[in-house]
Amino acid sequence: MTPSCVRLAFLASAFFLLLGVPQGVRAQGRTLVGTITDARSGATISGAQVSIRDRKIGALSNEEGRYLLLNLPEGRLEVRVVYLGYAPQSQTVEVPAGESVVGDFQLTIQAIQMEELVATGYAQQTRREVSSAIATVSSVELQSPTVASLDGLLQGRYL
Repeated sequence: MTPSCVRLAFLASAFFLLLGVPQGVRAQGRTLVGTITDARSGATISGAQVSIRDRKIGALSNEEGRYLLLNLPEGRLEVRVVYLGYAPQSQTVEVPAGESVVGDFQLTIQAIQMEELVATGYAQQTRREVSSAIATVSSVELQSPTVASLDGLLQGRYL
């Protein structure tokens, strides 16, 4: 082989290595690590969902509240953390080429809001015709703090 052929083969190999490497391989080294904790108590939160907005990248926090996202694209990314019973939280992180970034989250408790439940009953029998027990519960009795449970209220068991 002549020196010019060797040089051409070397340049072609370098060209294909730089441009022909898949995105996942080029992204290695760009990671996001962090810990998710309760803002009030400082306790770690296990099982929180951590994801990158508009990407199919995500993970769950482990028993120690730690998470790890691998092979991230370079640039500004919005990280979102969601866990049942806590307010969702987002923050933007800058991921430089070939570096790891730390992104810790402190979640605050948020009550789960549910819609009201309306139960309606219709009967064709009078109270005398029914062989099973019937209980009538007024709204005043439901608001009483001395009831152990709804079962107890319906059965007449109070504290």
